[in-house]
Amino acid sequence: EHIHEVRKGVVRGIIDYAVALKDASIAEEFSSNGIRTYRVIAITKLKEIVTNLTRNKPQEKISVEEAKKLLILPPDSDPALEIRAFGTRERIADLSIVDPKYKTPARNSFEDARLMVSQEVGIPEKEFTPKKYIEWFADTLGKNVAQMHTLGFAHGYLTRHNITLDCRIIDLDSVERPREHPEESDLSEIIDAVKASPRGFDGIDEHLDRFEDEPKTTYAKDMFTAIVALHELHKFSPIKYKVSFEEIMELFKQSYLDILQKPFIEHLRREVE
Repeated sequence: EHIHEVRKGVVRGIIDYAVALKDASIAEEFSSNGIRTYRVIAITKLKEIVTNLTRNKPQEKISVEEAKKLLILPPDSDPALEIRAFGTRERIADLSIVDPKYKTPARNSFEDARLMVSQEVGIPEKEFTPKKYIEWFADTLGKNVAQMHTLGFAHGYLTRHNITLDCRIIDLDSVERPREHPEESDLSEIIDAVKASPRGFDGIDEHLDRFEDEPKTTYAKDMFTAIVALHELHKFSPIKYKVSFEEIMELFKQSYLDILQKPFIEHLRREVE
């Protein structure tokens, strides 16, 4: 998943050891607090890598130290492999992959995810319709994002690439603790601003660059990019003409606010007691 850009080319599938430790630690904290994510099974430091960038030999095995000298790996890197357990590895972004020959979806990711989730939640496939699946997804995503924010974490890159089709928040190396607190008004202001734009929710992608390019990790950035990802799921679903995105987005909003308000309500109850 992680890519190091270096002078000789691109190294894929390798993560820095310190980053992997951070990722695993956050994944455990998320899981223990009810946030859907993966579980890290193992982290292994590498002594050798396979490369096709030296002496024109395909898939040659060389030591990590030699790879650093040749700048195939960054000189200060500590490469490792991180093994993760997923429900599904497919993300919302995979819904847009098109078969170049037939110009149709390359695989039926939406339907595969719906059937898998129906088994997980214990609802028969025929009853867990595409509409029920997207409603479950919006509700679950709202709860997950709010719980993450309540714990004091913001993801930073909560895009369609980092949310799986069984609604797990993944690739946690970008997670940080912003100094500010998540505000209910942030979510309402974001939604109102998109509604007021010339194309409304149909033009929501037009606002994405401003948030994705923002270097600072904020709760508001997470909120907006999560809504954009949810819009992508709706756009590639079989119900896009039957159920409005605004209806789906309201489910996300309400679930988010319900979780965000809980700590405050519980605090008030303790004060009364």
